[in-house]
Amino acid sequence: MTELKTYVCPNCGANATNSLNCEYCGSLLIRFVQKDINISKEDYSIGKYHVDINMIKEFEKNLKRQEEISDRIVTDIYVAENLHKCVSVDRTGFGKWHDGSSIMLGDSNKGLLVVFSFEAYKENGYIVYSPATEKKVKKFKSLKSYPLFINKLCSSRYKTNAFVNDQYVDEYAIDFGADAEGAAILITEILTQVYAIEMGAIFSYYTNIGDASINDSRNSIQNLIAQRALSKQVERKRKQEEKNKEERIIQKNKDTKQTLIWTIILSVAFVILLFLFRSC
Repeated sequence: MTELKTYVCPNCGANATNSLNCEYCGSLLIRFVQKDINISKEDYSIGKYHVDINMIKEFEKNLKRQEEISDRIVTDIYVAENLHKCVSVDRTGFGKWHDGSSIMLGDSNKGLLVVFSFEAYKENGYIVYSPATEKKVKKFKSLKSYPLFINKLCSSRYKTNAFVNDQYVDEYAIDFGADAEGAAILITEILTQVYAIEMGAIFSYYTNIGDASINDSRNSIQNLIAQRALSKQVERKRKQEEKNKEERIIQKNKDTKQTLIWTIILSVAFVILLFLFRSC
């Protein structure tokens, strides 16, 4: 009988044999050990990346609902200030690559799964990125967590006018299992280190069940973004009109002042001329 290889969990210190998360504490940090990546518990801690506790709670809520229903559950994460969408966390077994194929990760349909995507294009037979995207990809590949992801280069074709174009998306997926805290830490690491979102940023979370509710929620967010953009446009127009009005008032006052000055000068000149005339 083959002896199972054991790994010391960085989170709890137990000797574990599970190939995914630690069977004692549930932490995904044991995957680093399995990949021969040297880390400590402090390397991936809540405090190091200023992880939003509400993110952990939202993932726990997602996992709890998974125990109750078998439908798809998605948690969309947005930056609260501008409602910029950061990432979507799907239920294990429901995730899709950009080309529509299923992401085969996890040992059940209960868990948290995320995909990070980088747009690419082909040049002289090679897949390349824009300078900004290449910078993000390099930062992503420099992370200790990078080897935990699986990669797939997806391609598709779309037509614009008379041309057929190839589109490429370089994608990286990971299934966190039921480790809500570990998922929040790794996602926060990538958002801050790769996508340059400020540490301690406030996020908004929207967890929805079923494709219809998920799409309705996303459409509502897009409508809200459009309304905010319109409100900002109206506010900018109002401020510009106020500025123009102030400038007109200032110019009018300036013109009035200049008119008054010239009136005084001409009046004094007239008095002087009249005095000189009478003196003669």
